[in-house]
Amino acid sequence: MDWMISQKMNAEQMTLFLSQVSAAHPEDFIVMVLDGASSHKAKDLRRPDNIRFLALPPMPLNLTPRSICGMSFEKRNSRTGSSTTSPP
Repeated sequence: MDWMISQKMNAEQMTLFLSQVSAAHPEDFIVMVLDGASSHKAKDLRRPDNIRFLALPPMPLNLTPRSICGMSFEKRNSRTGSSTTSPP
């Protein structure tokens, strides 16, 4: 796992992070999953040759665990016969 702490996130910092990841894994081909933040798609972002991006589709702002599952925990637990009505 690669990470970097920065006081701001912009294309310059994202480029620095990508360079750090590329240098740490020079023999690897890296597919990085990104959420579409502005620093991930800035025009002046420089991507090393051994890194490719996979962008997630836009997600609604009101996304919750229940909406991801498509049903409430109560409904799911009633199907399995569980008496628990809240997530573990």
